[in-house]
Amino acid sequence: MNGEMAPVYVLGGTLSVAIALCIFTMKQQLFHGPGVYVTKKKRENLAEVDFPDAMAGSANKYIDKSVLRKIGRIQEPNSQYDLDPFTRPRKVESLKSVGA
Repeated sequence: MNGEMAPVYVLGGTLSVAIALCIFTMKQQLFHGPGVYVTKKKRENLAEVDFPDAMAGSANKYIDKSVLRKIGRIQEPNSQYDLDPFTRPRKVESLKSVGA
């Protein structure tokens, strides 16, 4: 082995990371996305109105399982714009909470 193939290895590694990130993002969107419905019962109606608790739980799970959001918090927080969804409680406005 010599150094002539080093650029090919770097390219292959970078390509592998990009493909892995694409596959992970696709899995994240399909399995944890709040707007993706697998059952036909949920597909044919407005889930935010009919299943508000399930939709709130699905949205919370989507935020909690997001790796890119967790990586984005590594930076030093700015106190003026510190709206971190992991450190403050999430408030859900649904038809139940409004009283309708």
